[in-house]
Amino acid sequence: MCASHLFAERREDRRLWPPEVRRRWNDHACHSDAAKHRRSNYKIGDIVQFKGTTHYVSSQATNGVPCKPGKAKVTSIAKGAKHPYHLVNQGGGCTVYGWVNTADIGADSGAEQSTYTVVAGDSLWGIAQKRLGNGNRYKEIMTLNGLTSTVIRPGQKLKLPS
Repeated sequence: MCASHLFAERREDRRLWPPEVRRRWNDHACHSDAAKHRRSNYKIGDIVQFKGTTHYVSSQATNGVPCKPGKAKVTSIAKGAKHPYHLVNQGGGCTVYGWVNTADIGADSGAEQSTYTVVAGDSLWGIAQKRLGNGNRYKEIMTLNGLTSTVIRPGQKLKLPS
């Protein structure tokens, strides 16, 4: 295991890492832009939890504007950009309205039970990975929705555990 992975196990918020460790982490082959995109496979229209405190006027901007974290909607994606996701706040005190870093967003973790509408190409494992942070939690989705099979159809509404 590389040094950056060892460091990552001890500290989850990469913004707090020393610059040298962050550089090595970003330069490591398994943390390439393609790998980052696979791990954070958000789509336009997804509701996410914005955890940062800065948004940017463009996807390549160098100076950010302070904002408050909270629930936000993904409205645009610029693959390969410095700040690849454009978010618009969804109320609740969140003031984000601009481009943000991938590390600053996560799956919506609201206390209330949420629903998800299946789109073509979805799988229960993929939904669990994207919305719950762990693909192995697909069984919880099956149980909550009374499913006896992993077959799902576009347009189907699924309840998601919190």
